[in-house]
Amino acid sequence: MFLEVLLNGKSVGKAGGPDIATLQLRVLHDTRGKSALVYVTGERHGKGGEREQLEWVNQFVHSGDDVAVRLVTSGPGDLPKKAIPLAGPQGTAAGADDSGPIHCSFCGRGKDDVPRIIAGPGVFICSECVAVCEQTLRTQP
Repeated sequence: MFLEVLLNGKSVGKAGGPDIATLQLRVLHDTRGKSALVYVTGERHGKGGEREQLEWVNQFVHSGDDVAVRLVTSGPGDLPKKAIPLAGPQGTAAGADDSGPIHCSFCGRGKDDVPRIIAGPGVFICSECVAVCEQTLRTQP
C-alpha cells in the first residue's frame, strides 16, 4: 500500500512499500492560516530487529493550494528522501542517551537540518517545532 500526496494536481511523493510497518501523514500548520508543512513518514523494520524512520514528503503548502492524498495499492513507490536509524525498543524514538543520529521526534528532521535541537528524556524537539507549539499555545485557549 502507498500514500500519494498531490499538490495542485501534481504528485509530490508516493510513500510506502511492502517492507513499511507504518505510514504517517502529518500537517504542521501556521495558526494564522497562511501556510502549513505536510510530512509523510514511515517506519521500516528489518529482519534483524533494526528500524528506520523514513521520510518521503516534506512540503510547504500555502493558503489556496489544493492538497490531496490518494491511497494506491500497486506500482512502485518513491525512494525515501531521508532514512534515520532508530534505536531503542520497537515503538520508541531514539533518545538523548542513545548513540544513533539525533533527529526531531516530531518532524524527523536531523540536527543538521534545523537551527537548534533540544534533548528530553528519550526524545528530541527542534526549534522549528517549538515555534509551531508556541504559536499554537498563544492563539488557542
